[in-house]
Amino acid sequence: MKKYFYIAMIMVIIMALTIIGYGIFVNYKGESVILERMNNRSVIVNATTVKIRQIHAQYEFPEASMYSRQSVDVIAKVDGVITKKYTHKNKYVHAGDVVVELTNEDLPLKIKQAESALRRA
Repeated sequence: MKKYFYIAMIMVIIMALTIIGYGIFVNYKGESVILERMNNRSVIVNATTVKIRQIHAQYEFPEASMYSRQSVDVIAKVDGVITKKYTHKNKYVHAGDVVVELTNEDLPLKIKQAESALRRA
């Protein structure tokens, strides 16, 4: 019985020493990494005389939106997906001209539902 106790104690001591050794290794390695980073923080500076210069503001716009008094937003009265367009960019259109063709997938279903409701009535 004492034999197993001593074996267990030796294993616990070996595990403790292994953990302590690993901690020392990690601490040493961490310190060496920190020292290496601190040594690499030096910067070479080239010095020159100071000059006074005028600063001019410069504005750059990546894109600009311009609107005309004659332009109008197009609003569809029904939902749908545009399947065909009949106009081109910057083309004049007049009242009553067809601009796009919309396809509504829900519209045929609604028509069938209305027809079946009429038949039931």
